[in-house]
Amino acid sequence: MPVEKHVERAPKRLAIAVITVSTSKFEEAARGEEPEDTSGDILESRFEQAGHETRYRVLIPDQREMVAGAVKWTANRVDAVVTTGGTGLTPTDVTIEAVGEIAEKQVPGFGELFRRKSEEDVGAHSILSRAEMFVVDGTPVACLPGSPNAVKLGAELLIEVLPHVVVHSRGDV
Repeated sequence: MPVEKHVERAPKRLAIAVITVSTSKFEEAARGEEPEDTSGDILESRFEQAGHETRYRVLIPDQREMVAGAVKWTANRVDAVVTTGGTGLTPTDVTIEAVGEIAEKQVPGFGELFRRKSEEDVGAHSILSRAEMFVVDGTPVACLPGSPNAVKLGAELLIEVLPHVVVHSRGDV
């Protein structure tokens, strides 16, 4: 079936979960403070401007079990999950590993496109990005870096393709 037909059949309004992975922000919230979640706010705003609903906003620390648990729980309640943070190269950046362990599929084209587009802004430093997309329980899960600029780029790409990805990940082709 041509791409146009898939896009035509794709849902126009998605329910999305936005998960921010940040130990420092999580600890602020645990102390009763109001953490600033610029990247999560950007995602929610961009998705809603595109006509989608942000059904869940979740803040969790950089811990494999927490990331896997939050992704698994939300994946069974929404059309798509988007994480921000925990994708770097430090020992505590475990989002990609945690989601990869529970995923049935990886969508390498998303990370490839993200890095290609990032190269326009940051040059060869784009190789440090570990933006990825997976499918967990039939639900697409996009893992974005935590920087606001990376999130803006990720949101732009996702808004264009996410409904089509949802159709495929559900097997509705």
